[in-house]
Amino acid sequence: DFGWDHPFAAVSLAWDRDADCVYVTKAYRQKEATPVIHAAAIKPWGHWVPCAWPHDGYQHDKGSGDQLSDLYRKQGLNMLHEHAT
Repeated sequence: DFGWDHPFAAVSLAWDRDADCVYVTKAYRQKEATPVIHAAAIKPWGHWVPCAWPHDGYQHDKGSGDQLSDLYRKQGLNMLHEHAT
């Protein structure tokens, strides 16, 4: 979830296919921080890890005018091409 007043949040999930069970392996939550800060916290989880994002990632940053999902992509996160559904 993208957020400033309410927290930005990200989780890393692992799927046990045999048991058909999903585990939360990592979590990050922070409010009032920039995409640079959030991306720096998440990047150590692995550059190959695909990052799903919500529909509000299509909104544009008020300062740069860039789409929110693109700001994270520019920081090196492996953002999916479309928002999660």
